[in-house]
Amino acid sequence: MVSNVKKSRKEKMKNKMLIIATIVFFLTVNTAYYWQGKIGIFLIPILLILIVVYLGLGVLLLTQMFILISEKFTDKSRLVNVILLAVVLTLTFFYPLGLVDFDTLEGENILIAEREGSANCMVTLKLKDNVTFKRRSVCFSVSEKKGDYHLQNYTIYFDNTNL
Repeated sequence: MVSNVKKSRKEKMKNKMLIIATIVFFLTVNTAYYWQGKIGIFLIPILLILIVVYLGLGVLLLTQMFILISEKFTDKSRLVNVILLAVVLTLTFFYPLGLVDFDTLEGENILIAEREGSANCMVTLKLKDNVTFKRRSVCFSVSEKKGDYHLQNYTIYFDNTNL
């Protein structure tokens, strides 16, 4: 009887850790818009880690489903884990950049200019209707610069840029 209580405590702890890991993964993927431009050269290792975590959660989903089926759907906490994992992995598969397009929340684009360099490196400049701009450079890492702009005749002047 004591071993069953310890086993159920261990099982509950594993279930809680799985739910926490799933939620943290989901939040990390859905907030990538805000942290991608700030980590610089560490972007590629972090993205590789996220891919490994995604695949690991997929394996855990399959094992949890197998155990749930063998238990004939009697464990409600395991059912919650399977549903949560399935929803998070499916949403991440169909929306890898997140559920919300945060770029549209910053204002409407007036001008979008792109330049492609060697090795498919891309620089994108977006001028927004609220007189702000965002320059995003993607080449083995992501860097962003934001600030204000003003137009004078046919010239765009950039003000208050962050370096």
